[in-house]
Amino acid sequence: MTCTYLGAAYRQSSRLENITRSSNGRTTVFGAVNRGSNPCRVATYLRLVHKRIFYRNITFELCYNYEMIDYSKLLIKQYKYWGVYIHGNQSYLGRCVVWCDREDAVHLTDATKDEQLELFQVLNDLQEASVKAFQGEWFNFSFLGNETNHLHGHFIPRYSSEKEYEGVLFKDELWGHNYKTDKSFVTPPEVLLKIQQKMINLMN
Repeated sequence: MTCTYLGAAYRQSSRLENITRSSNGRTTVFGAVNRGSNPCRVATYLRLVHKRIFYRNITFELCYNYEMIDYSKLLIKQYKYWGVYIHGNQSYLGRCVVWCDREDAVHLTDATKDEQLELFQVLNDLQEASVKAFQGEWFNFSFLGNETNHLHGHFIPRYSSEKEYEGVLFKDELWGHNYKTDKSFVTPPEVLLKIQQKMINLMN
């Protein structure tokens, strides 16, 4: 048995230990391993069909249409309440994920006063770094949670003209309109790491 996607299981409980054994004895987990596991950092934003992630000797079997990325390796900066990660799909150059570290935070309105204050500092830091790094012209802040029901947001820089970075062309086809992730866009791993490092240098 597999979960439809990690968010579905996570939606059922923020402290999942829903473990079942398949006929061949393999242990399958329908979401986070335990209350100490951060599902976004382990296996969110995947592009796979019936692939597995091995984590703490437990097999995640996940079906969702995103690239398999361990976001713990894509950390840009850790704040007291929030973590900033480079997004695996860079169809919008400099796109990042802002993740609330508090386990039971689901909605943006769940944020405490301290988390709210720090969030504005995080977004301001991201905006300044994006301008310096890639000359971002406009910025979208998306806190939806439709697929991953934990408090997190997407920072999406917007550009009126094409950008070239490390030999890759980035074009904001919907400039002046709502953003839409181009799921066919492939970010070479070495380029993704260089974008991450540039943001790290500017934010730390």
